[in-house]
Amino acid sequence: MKKLFYTAGIFIALNSACSESQTPSAVIFANPQPEDGMVLRKFPISLLGEYISDKDSNSLVIQPEGIFRYVHYKKNAHVNQLDSGDVLIGDSVIRDTEWNLNFPVKRVGDTVYFELNTVDTLFLLSADHMLRKSRDTYILNRRQEKGWKVVKLEKKNKQLIWASVSENEADHLKKLSDNYIDSVPYEFHLSASKFREFLKADGFQDTDTFKAKSRRKKAYNRINK
Repeated sequence: MKKLFYTAGIFIALNSACSESQTPSAVIFANPQPEDGMVLRKFPISLLGEYISDKDSNSLVIQPEGIFRYVHYKKNAHVNQLDSGDVLIGDSVIRDTEWNLNFPVKRVGDTVYFELNTVDTLFLLSADHMLRKSRDTYILNRRQEKGWKVVKLEKKNKQLIWASVSENEADHLKKLSDNYIDSVPYEFHLSASKFREFLKADGFQDTDTFKAKSRRKKAYNRINK
């Protein structure tokens, strides 16, 4: 089965993959941002719900204590791509004898079609994952080995905007910061006023947009099944 998943590009389904939330950022901050921002112990009701990506079928689910990403894969492979440890049972199941797992599939001729779903924890409120608010903007702060990775979260009408600081914005931040480390990862010390200035200047240019899909209650129930 591993060959099938490698070929389909979704080995993530069988092994712990490196989460996007765990990927080191090229731009970090010395402290959680903004320094004078309101610290929130849970996500507000106005943000709770399920949001579908504008780019693909992936979705984000926000519940009071965190943000979770659902990744949906819809792939196919030739039966010859199965390796010796895989047993095709009828036309609807592949048995992976090495992992002792069954995977639902649909066989049509010599092609096997399958769908897989994974759940990735992007943010879970804790001492290392801090949520702060600056006016109508929510700031996610995640502690890294060095400094803090910061993400801007905004909801406009029914759209959710997830925005990170791109490496191209380092020069702008250097002008706002009196103290910084000038090598990757770039680390900046920003006052609260300078951070707000960065926000107003359309900082956080690496963006993903999601559209609200369901009521909050449905999304909450989905992740707690």
